[in-house]
Amino acid sequence: MKCFRCGGPHKIAQCPEKPRDSTQSRSSLVTVQEEAPFVFLTENLDQHGLVIDGTSASPKQAGEEAWLTTTDVVRQGKAVIDGGATQSIGSVHALSQILELNEKKRGKDGLADLDMTDRPSFGFGNSSRDRCASTASLSVPMAGKESVLKVHALDCGEAPVLLSVHSLRKLGAIIDFEADLAVFRNISDRHVIRLERTTAGHQVFPLTEDAYEQSVKVAQQVPSLKTYL
Repeated sequence: MKCFRCGGPHKIAQCPEKPRDSTQSRSSLVTVQEEAPFVFLTENLDQHGLVIDGTSASPKQAGEEAWLTTTDVVRQGKAVIDGGATQSIGSVHALSQILELNEKKRGKDGLADLDMTDRPSFGFGNSSRDRCASTASLSVPMAGKESVLKVHALDCGEAPVLLSVHSLRKLGAIIDFEADLAVFRNISDRHVIRLERTTAGHQVFPLTEDAYEQSVKVAQQVPSLKTYL
């Protein structure tokens, strides 16, 4: 296992280094400014500036499963779908949990690559801005194969991974927000995936389990909406 802070062969909790400075100048590093203005999960303030949402989800219908809390999302190694984030981002705490779950389930941590120089700066909903400590490439099981998801690691707070609009476009995502259903056309345009929901009503996607194992295969291809124009 590699450390998201220093790249060493240990967990982040055992890292001898202090959190990497998010403000000092590094001319050799990636300095792209990204946005993650996501407002989510009412029960947990995060140290790096994600804003608390004062709204709540609509009342559960009979037979629906319990919604996930912030702690549940992180503990279960899942990502929150966030079309407002330009790039996928998550706390080193959440990323470390994903590696540990992968190790338990498949005997390998699923970290395909760790780039210590790719450190874009992100702006958040309260006008704060932080630079990431590193960028991880995670192996994510999808439809019986391994896909790679690039996630920027933020070395503060315990926020879950946010699945960005960039990642959703690559997947060819079509999402029904009312019914909590999704089709990722670039993976399969004949499988509909049921999405779980958080306590604030946002949808989540598993990163350590194959979402297609519980999907429903449909008789016809699900087309892009542009075919109706």
